[in-house]
Amino acid sequence: MKKTILIFMGIFLFTNSLAARRSLVKKPGEWNRYTITCRDRKIWVMLNGVLVTEMDMRLWTSAKTNPDGSEIPSWLSKPVAELPARGHIGLQGKHAGAPIWFRKLRIKKLDISFSF
Repeated sequence: MKKTILIFMGIFLFTNSLAARRSLVKKPGEWNRYTITCRDRKIWVMLNGVLVTEMDMRLWTSAKTNPDGSEIPSWLSKPVAELPARGHIGLQGKHAGAPIWFRKLRIKKLDISFSF
């Protein structure tokens, strides 16, 4: 089973990362709301109603450098552009030993006429 994408505020691939445009994380004890939309080879991440990250997987054509020229870890042997656009969904948590909770997770298939 090959993992393809993990998302948390930014888009973390088996590259360095595509950082969020800005941080809109709520205070501890308050719930954050993520809306992650994947359409073909494009991914949009909204945090608390604001678009914070946008990615077109087709731009990651090298297994050695990101589109901005920064290095990709040597253990990535395939460009992101060549990775499957379908796969498993993973939830990441437990940063610095802090507990993490998820609630009201929903996954839905997009209507063919969807546009962002």
